[in-house]
Amino acid sequence: MSGQGRFTQSRALGWLQRIEAFLRGRGKITHDAQSRSFVNTELEAEHLFVLVHGISGAASQMFEIGSLIAKTHDRVYVHYATSNDLIALTMDGIDIGGERLACEVLNICQRLMNIRYISFIAHSMGGLYARYCIGRLYEQNFFQYIRPINFITLATPHVGSRRPLDTVVGIINNIICRCILSTTGRQLILLDHEESPLLLQMTELDGPHMKGLSLFTVRVAYANITGDFAVKYGTSAITSSMPSPDLFVSSAHGRFPHVIMCEDVPPRVPVVVGAKEVTVSEALADNMNTEVLPQNTQEKKVTHYEDMGTTDPKQQLVVQMLRSLQTMSWRKVTVRLDSRFLSHIRIIQTLPSWRGTTHDVAQHLVENLILCP
Repeated sequence: MSGQGRFTQSRALGWLQRIEAFLRGRGKITHDAQSRSFVNTELEAEHLFVLVHGISGAASQMFEIGSLIAKTHDRVYVHYATSNDLIALTMDGIDIGGERLACEVLNICQRLMNIRYISFIAHSMGGLYARYCIGRLYEQNFFQYIRPINFITLATPHVGSRRPLDTVVGIINNIICRCILSTTGRQLILLDHEESPLLLQMTELDGPHMKGLSLFTVRVAYANITGDFAVKYGTSAITSSMPSPDLFVSSAHGRFPHVIMCEDVPPRVPVVVGAKEVTVSEALADNMNTEVLPQNTQEKKVTHYEDMGTTDPKQQLVVQMLRSLQTMSWRKVTVRLDSRFLSHIRIIQTLPSWRGTTHDVAQHLVENLILCP
């Protein structure tokens, strides 16, 4: 991976020492981030839940979900990742942040010697941190000792945040990512490398990140269909098509009014894009990218993933990343919140609103967790 080249020799040595100590099972692993965790009984915990916040975020943003897990389930240890808490620490790259998260996970597992299972729940860019972290752990045979169960993301830009360059919004978005969000921003809009940006490397089918991700019992992607200007539906739902929000005005019901669609998407046959040039229009028309809608919306209009422009050559990389991620099964959960602008944060936090709260999204997530398969 190109990101590894940026680490100094001493930092790489520190990583190897942590791995060696963990695999021996008795060495000391240190980390300068203070742990803030919620556990029923630490010595009895068998399942570690790692909750990861996004860019410029804080561990406290994940407290609502974490507290529900700890109150609902026994023998679990809920850890709020703190290794990327500072704003500056979310600007130095997905690979650097993912490396810090991997060290933090090793630190926790070294202390909790009875842990048998691990799950990740991540918001926004925290999902990319988690995916990079999983690849690093896979390279060191971590999952031979601790079984991966749930990988859950909420509003995560799995294929980046690049927008078409033929629109004003797209131009502004790309300028903000490149100039304000520093290294992380350039990685999100695929400008960190001309031919092989980091996010593309993380979707290589024979790479450690995809191999590690495939080991999880279940992969779940929660995606906002409206009101999320930071992360669009297509990249968070890992899809090239987007059902019209108007189709789901009356779809929500029961105990989870903001969860309007939940579907299990089976894996799709991998396609080698490099062997033959595939246009964006061909990708969108491909049967592999045809989304299955609820029965009452089968014949309704479906709009294409709005970020798939035709004038930006980088969008071919987006198609390739989508197809790679779609080679494994996902549970896709579509969320529609009563917010025009704050959906990105409200999907994980209850904020004051005269139109209600999003507590049901967190409850839906917790009730559908797999604990000990």
